[in-house]
Amino acid sequence: MPENRHDPSTWSPGQVAYDQALREGPTAALDQFCSLFRASSTSETRDIEQIFSLSVVLSENLDKLTYPRTATPNEDLWRALLESDFMVFVARTISEPDFLTYRMDLVFNVCDLLKSMLQVWWMWIVPKGSSDYRETIQTVPPDPYDACWDATDSIEKIGMAILVCFDDIAYLMRDIQMRISTPTLPYLAMFSFVSCCWITLYSSAQFEANKKLPSNHHALILIHELCAASRVTENENSSLPWSRQFMAAIVEAMGARSLVRAAYNALSYSEHLVDRHLTACLDILEIQMELIGVHWYASPPLLDAFMHAMHREDHDPDPEDGPGVLTRRRLKAYEGVFRHLEKMLPGLESGAIPLGSFSCTTFWNLLSGGVHPASDADGVLRHESGDCLCGDHTALNEAMLTMAARFSALKDAYLSALRHKRLPQPVVNQIRRTGAPQGAGPTGRWYFVVSLLRERLRHEASSVNSTLLNAWLELGGAFGMDEVSQRDLKAAHVARQCCWRPCKYHSTPSEKPLLVCKGCKEARYCSAACQRSDWKQGNHRVQCRRVK
Repeated sequence: MPENRHDPSTWSPGQVAYDQALREGPTAALDQFCSLFRASSTSETRDIEQIFSLSVVLSENLDKLTYPRTATPNEDLWRALLESDFMVFVARTISEPDFLTYRMDLVFNVCDLLKSMLQVWWMWIVPKGSSDYRETIQTVPPDPYDACWDATDSIEKIGMAILVCFDDIAYLMRDIQMRISTPTLPYLAMFSFVSCCWITLYSSAQFEANKKLPSNHHALILIHELCAASRVTENENSSLPWSRQFMAAIVEAMGARSLVRAAYNALSYSEHLVDRHLTACLDILEIQMELIGVHWYASPPLLDAFMHAMHREDHDPDPEDGPGVLTRRRLKAYEGVFRHLEKMLPGLESGAIPLGSFSCTTFWNLLSGGVHPASDADGVLRHESGDCLCGDHTALNEAMLTMAARFSALKDAYLSALRHKRLPQPVVNQIRRTGAPQGAGPTGRWYFVVSLLRERLRHEASSVNSTLLNAWLELGGAFGMDEVSQRDLKAAHVARQCCWRPCKYHSTPSEKPLLVCKGCKEARYCSAACQRSDWKQGNHRVQCRRVK
C-alpha cells in the first residue's frame, strides 16, 4: 500500500464515523460525500477541511480494494461504486474550470480517488470481460482533462505527485477503453495535458535537485500511440501533418527549452525509461526536433543523454524475457537513436551543434552499440529446430533488417557530408581521433567492431554480418581509418601489455619488452612478480597448462 496514506490510528472522530458508514452503508456514505462537495464552498477553509478529511478515509478504503493482500477489502463499497455515479461525479469535479485552484492536497486526494477507482476497474472488472458497467466507464473520459488543458499556463504550480497521478489516470482510462472495446476518440485534451504534465515533471527544479521521480512515463506511450495512429491516415504531402500539428501545440504551450530539458533529464536519469517507453520517447523527440530546430540537440547535449539511456537499456534485462526479446528491445531503441544521429548531421555541418556539445567518443559508442545487437540477432535467429530463443522469430528478423537498413542510411548520410566537404574539419578530425587512435595505446571503438564482426564471420558465414562489416569499413575508411594499421597498433599494444590486470602496465604499455611465458612461449608479463601473482589466481596458468 502506498506510504503516503494517513494512518487510521490518527483519524478524528468524524473520520472514524465516516469509515464506519462506508462499511455499513457505502451507497449512502458516497452520496454524503457528493452532497457535501456540492453544497460546500471551496474558498471556505472549514468546508475544505471537512471534504479533505473524508477524502482521506475514502482513499484508504479504495486502497484496500486496489491492494487486497494488505488488508480486508470492503466488497460492499466495491459494489456501491460500480452501481452508483460516484466515479462520474469525481471525474466531473476534476473537469470543473476552477478545480486546479483548490488547495493542492485536496486536488491530489480527488485525483487519487479517480485513479484508485480506475485501478479497481482495471484489476477486477475488465479482466472478467463484464459489459454490465461499460456505460459507466464511457461517461468518464475525456471530461477530466478539458478544463485542465485550458489551465496549462498554471501547470507549474501543481504539485509533482498530482502530475504523476494525472499521468496514471490517463493511462488507466485509455487502457480500460481499449480492453472493453469501447468506441475510441481522439482525446486531444487528455493526451495534450498529460504530455505537458510529463514535461513539467522532468524539467522542474525539484527533479533537478534529486534526479528521481516515480513517473512510469505513461504519457509517452499515449502520445506515441496517437502519433502512430495519425500517420496511418494523414496526407504525406501535407506541409504540416496532423501529428506535427498536435506536437506543435505542445511546443507552444511548454516552450522548447522545457521540452528539451525534460527529454534530457528523463533520458539521463529515469530508471523507468526503458523498452517501449524509451522507444516512444525517442520517436516523440524526433518529431519535436523537426519543429524546434536541430540546434536544441546541443543545449543540453542530448547525445550524452542518449548514451545514458542506452547504457540503461543494455543493462536492464527482464528475467522473464529471452535473448530474442531482449535483443529486439535493444534494436528498436538503437534504431531510434540512429535516426537522431542522422538528424544531428545538418547541425554539425552548419555549426548549430558545436563540437563541444557533440562527444565523438559517445558517437562511436552509440554506433558500435547499435551494430552489436544487429549482429547478435543474426546469431539468435540461427538455431536448431525446436531450440528457438527468438521469442517472435518474425519480429526479431524484421527488427534486425530495419536496424541494418538504418545503419546503412546513417552511413550514407555521413559519407555524403564528407564527400561534399560539408562537415567542418575539426569535427572530422575529432571523429577520426576518437574512433581509431593513431599513436601508441589501445585501438579505438572502430577497430573493436571490425575485429568482432570478422571473428563472427570466421565462425559462420552471415549475410547480415557481412553487410554490417562492409558498411562499418566504408564509414571508417571515409574518416581516414585503416584496418591494417589498427590491427598492427593492437598487436604492438598487446606485445607490451602485462597480463596481470592490477599491474599499471596492463592499461599503459610497458616501455620494456615483456617476459616470455615458459609454457606457451608468449610474451605476457612485465616481471616475474606479475607472473606469480597472475598464476596464483589461476588466470593464464589454466590456459597455459591446457596449451602444454
